[in-house]
Amino acid sequence: MDIPHHIELLAVKYLNGTISRVEYQELTDWVNLSAANRLEFDRLREIWLAANVDKGARFDSGLAFERFEREIVKPKSITSSYQWAAAVAVFILLSGMLLYYFWPEHDHTEAAMSYQEIIVPNGSRSKIRLPDSSYITVNAGTTVRYNTDFGKISRDIWLDGEAYFVVRKSATPFIVHSGSVQIKAVGTEFNVRAYSSEDQIETTLISGKVLVKDTSGLSDLPEEVALLPNQKLIVAKRNVSPDDEEAFAASTVGGISQVSKPARNIIKQEHIDPAPNVSWKDEEWVIYRESLGDLSVRLERRYNVRIIFVDDHLKSFRYNGTLPDEPLEQVLKMMSMVSPIRYTVTGKTVVFSEK
Repeated sequence: MDIPHHIELLAVKYLNGTISRVEYQELTDWVNLSAANRLEFDRLREIWLAANVDKGARFDSGLAFERFEREIVKPKSITSSYQWAAAVAVFILLSGMLLYYFWPEHDHTEAAMSYQEIIVPNGSRSKIRLPDSSYITVNAGTTVRYNTDFGKISRDIWLDGEAYFVVRKSATPFIVHSGSVQIKAVGTEFNVRAYSSEDQIETTLISGKVLVKDTSGLSDLPEEVALLPNQKLIVAKRNVSPDDEEAFAASTVGGISQVSKPARNIIKQEHIDPAPNVSWKDEEWVIYRESLGDLSVRLERRYNVRIIFVDDHLKSFRYNGTLPDEPLEQVLKMMSMVSPIRYTVTGKTVVFSEK
């Protein structure tokens, strides 16, 4: 794949910490255009780090790869099923400027820290053992970052996507940062769904206790919200008006026994069945009152496909039940048996139409 020269230059600036806000947005827009762009950027970054390309030089990917082959032993190729492909793990030394773009809410005295970044592309999932012996199961289309001395002084994770956390008990709080939301735990199991492309962040607690804080300024609550097992907190990235609170709650995955609304953009669900929120990592995927429109987004990530609707009204059709962890064709066949949809698969594109 040929990468535009100006994108290569932006990648160089990104990697050496000299990229401006406008340039960073341009690079991000290009990376998000397609899965191919994302993979190509990841490849360039790995080559950059491995080959130790000089700062400020034009990024010659061919030359860098030659240096990479001379200086670094090629890793063995990794093959796996679509369910559990290997994640991309890269150590990045972040300058103060680069850290500022990713986490502007943090003190820049942390700028010299080294971070590990783990990228799990669409069509993949991965299980990670952290340095403190905690575990994370990472869903497709997710990026996880944490300090390389994780567990020594602090246990902070930055998440864009979805992950299931099994946290080892410690006196040091385990904190997940996603946008303006912070989830603090000591020893517990919980799920966080926090894709930057979606308009809400969901925290579902399985065991233990977590404290969730929203720093967006939208909430009426100045303090943290405590969650107990079988509770879920939804933080919208906008104000939730009285007119759309009911629709907002109904659109979320999982049964609701009781709903409390302590703030304008926060909905707390109590006495829920957590299975629809966490079963994405298991052999059976539990679906509850989920619209086909929302489910299609999850299918796109899970199977690394693009879904097109010929008939938009099909998006409102809702599903209940379980889907096995099977290849895409088998899942689509099961869906078509219980709903009025017809599907065609061409390469990486799925088209839904009405029967």
